[in-house]
Amino acid sequence: MKLLFPSSLIALVVLTCSAAPQPSLAALGADDTRSKVLAEKARVFNTLAKDFLAISKAQRKDLPNFETALNLAATTTRTSDYLFAASSLLFVYDNISSRTDRKMISPFIMETLESYAKSLELSAEEANLLAAYTDIPGIATSAVRLKDEIRASVVLLRSINLR
Repeated sequence: MKLLFPSSLIALVVLTCSAAPQPSLAALGADDTRSKVLAEKARVFNTLAKDFLAISKAQRKDLPNFETALNLAATTTRTSDYLFAASSLLFVYDNISSRTDRKMISPFIMETLESYAKSLELSAEEANLLAAYTDIPGIATSAVRLKDEIRASVVLLRSINLR
């Protein structure tokens, strides 16, 4: 007997989490920093990873869908890790008081952020490919949504300009 979650339930679980308000650097208030925005986005991806793991547990008797959901969880976790790392770099940069030190570390941070953006582009492509390898519409829809969220994160990383 094949135990499957209804695709509408799976879509509801995953899309409810990804429908949370997404921070952007353009919407920063006086109390917000770039590092906080990236950390919040990373937390959203971390929640999505938990959702994909729950889906994979429900699909453990259906190996192809189990593996697809598990791979999406890994992609989402990796995205969260990159965003937390970028957040940490920006937090450190924002708390360096010496202009000379900021100027010295700025190229390294920008190069690292670009490296993260390139890696996330690959993750977006991976999510897109995984969407094609499932016969459960909820997983496919969530994978496409994930791809879009990762691409938005790439844009966010590339919009960062160090002063």
